[in-house]
Amino acid sequence: MSSHTKIWAHSYQLGILVFDRTRTFPRHSRPVLGRRLEESCLAVTIQLRHALMCSKSQMPKRLTHIENVSDAIDELRIILQFCKDTHILKAQPYGDMCDLIQSIGRQLGGLKKYESKNAPSIRPISELLNEFYETKNDSSSSENGNGPEGSNS
Repeated sequence: MSSHTKIWAHSYQLGILVFDRTRTFPRHSRPVLGRRLEESCLAVTIQLRHALMCSKSQMPKRLTHIENVSDAIDELRIILQFCKDTHILKAQPYGDMCDLIQSIGRQLGGLKKYESKNAPSIRPISELLNEFYETKNDSSSSENGNGPEGSNS
């Protein structure tokens, strides 16, 4: 996790900023928009932690967590835009949050690209089954003398 401290720091900083700003939301917006914004921010941070803590042997799980972070960031962007358009968030805090989200998104994209390139290739189960049955049929036909080596014709 030490090599990914920048993305982690930005994620945590975003969470602190969001929780600080949602306290100033109007009373009628806090239960809905404030809570959703906080929950989305927590989802980004928690899923990012899960992704960064996975070992190399858990690559598919790590890629799943990275996708979850990406989805949570998309949700966060939508909620932030809605808060800005309804004048719940002023331009400066909105800009600060968007800058952090953009930084996290860029770093996440790089991490996703790196992990995808280094992930072992996964073959569809149908290919594996076909290969298994072909190998099994080849070995059983040569054992029975029905293969090319055992035929007397």
